[in-house]
Amino acid sequence: MPIEITLSIVFLLVGIPAIVGYLIFLERKKRDANPNYYNPQKEEKAREITQLEKHILYVAVEFENTDKFSERAKEISLILDYEEATKLIDYFHNNPPVPEELKQSLSKYGVLGVWMEVCQNSIFEILYNYKQKSLPLLFKIGFGQYDWTQHKAIYLLLRLAKENVEKDKIISELREFSLKTNDGELKEKIETEIDSW
Repeated sequence: MPIEITLSIVFLLVGIPAIVGYLIFLERKKRDANPNYYNPQKEEKAREITQLEKHILYVAVEFENTDKFSERAKEISLILDYEEATKLIDYFHNNPPVPEELKQSLSKYGVLGVWMEVCQNSIFEILYNYKQKSLPLLFKIGFGQYDWTQHKAIYLLLRLAKENVEKDKIISELREFSLKTNDGELKEKIETEIDSW
């Protein structure tokens, strides 16, 4: 075997691993020189809760008690101007932090997105108390681009119609939407609910 081939084989078997090992050694040495590498990152300072988030939290903490949940949502609707309440929808997917006292209650459900669901339900329950004032916003959410909140808005519209809040208008809008939507579950819910009245 010619010497060139032997040297090439030796280099491949010894030289390349040695070079890679040396590069790893240098990287580890650089990492070890960083004093913060092994220290856990400091927790970020808790951000300040906005007034609207406080309203959501006030309702959300009672998510397991239907009566208190509804009472608190009504209380908020009495002190919060409707124009300000419309800004609550900014928190549909940007929820306030979970309060410590709720962490254990929420963990029982063990489902990803439970807190988001609780916050969205809290917002819709507050909007429900504005009755006909909230209809344009609910139509926009319910009949707009598909989102988790679409079903919730439509269920709320059905709830309001059942209570004779602009019933004919809501039914008309829901029937029109039902003809256009590809969402079989929503279509069935709308038709079944309306036909049962």
